[in-house]
Amino acid sequence: MDRNAGMNLVLEPLEARRLLARVAVIGDFTSGQALNDVARMIKSWSPAAIATVGDNYYDADPSIDSTVGQSFHDYISPYLGAFGGGSTTGNRFWPTLGNHDYDRGLTNYTNYFALPNNERYYAATPVDDIQFFVVNANDQEPDGTSSTSKQATWLKGALAASTATWKIVLFHQPAYSSGEQGNTLNMRWPFQQWGASAVISGHDHQYERLLENNFPFFVDGLGGAEIRPIASIEPGSQVRYIGDYGAMLIDSTASTLNFKFYSRDGVIRDDYTLTKSTAPTTELIPAGATWKYLDNGSNAGTAWRTSVFSDTTWKSGAAQLGYGDGDEATVVSYGTSSSNKFVTTYFRRHLTINDPSQVTSLNGSILRDDGAAVYVNGTEVYRTNLPTGTLANTTLATTAVEENVYYSF
Repeated sequence: MDRNAGMNLVLEPLEARRLLARVAVIGDFTSGQALNDVARMIKSWSPAAIATVGDNYYDADPSIDSTVGQSFHDYISPYLGAFGGGSTTGNRFWPTLGNHDYDRGLTNYTNYFALPNNERYYAATPVDDIQFFVVNANDQEPDGTSSTSKQATWLKGALAASTATWKIVLFHQPAYSSGEQGNTLNMRWPFQQWGASAVISGHDHQYERLLENNFPFFVDGLGGAEIRPIASIEPGSQVRYIGDYGAMLIDSTASTLNFKFYSRDGVIRDDYTLTKSTAPTTELIPAGATWKYLDNGSNAGTAWRTSVFSDTTWKSGAAQLGYGDGDEATVVSYGTSSSNKFVTTYFRRHLTINDPSQVTSLNGSILRDDGAAVYVNGTEVYRTNLPTGTLANTTLATTAVEENVYYSF
């Protein structure tokens, strides 16, 4: 250090940095030396709980006990396998269903574990201020995998009911990924709006950290199965690693949640920290809110976007608003001809913020079919699946898509 350089030392209060919880996450593992090394490293951390993000064994493995049981039996309760005793302090192992976990039938998986809810998706027992919420992203899920499915409705309610400081959602097929398997679009649920802190997935055999709308998504798929190359880099990708096998260590304090990915040689390959904001959050427009709408096929021009526009003659109804799927709370009109439907329907909602100076950010999410533009006080703030340039009531969406994904902005 140059003697003319300066150094600033800040003494933090010890209470603020006290470790509250330590958990580990592993994904995509099969029998062999790689799994042995990763499992040994995980146990050296002495985590209070271990979770997986799916593919807990493969066809080449003799059984699920040969991977999960042999490596983690002392975290499982009840444990009835062949590799020793189980956990003496209740179940501390929380698996996620991957596509390979279906290879020998779902009952092979559910008979091996004793998990909450229906065992396919569930809320794990909290570890101090951390709680895992396990979701089934596989197509076989009878309760659906769209953001409006029965399963998604359960997750939204479970996140809202949880008192944990940090809420981590786990599922196998990633919503965002730069790997060979790529993005799973139907899993792009509004996790942040529902109260989640982060999402961790597997399926692609890599490690990756992505930020989407400033919300962290991780791919943690280097537990022991064959490592695969990066394919097409996602715009939100921050860190990618395929150099060796490894797992994720998560530590919490009263105000931080730290994610570290270690390769099996003990080297930190990524280090990321979330900080808990003390600012309160308010849900301004809930998913089932009532909206004013104009569905007569007319051209409303541009005045309808402003806050002073009078919509007293417009109809009103609760979301979802639309037609054709049978799941709408309010059915809107498309006109008298099914072969020549209205292109545009207009929606408005008025709200008042008492002290705008206290607002630091506004997060929104929208379910649309096929395209939409969002305006606040006359200013366009978001456009999805619509062409660039000036919009009119005759402007068509760029592509035809179903409304099974929330788009966040």
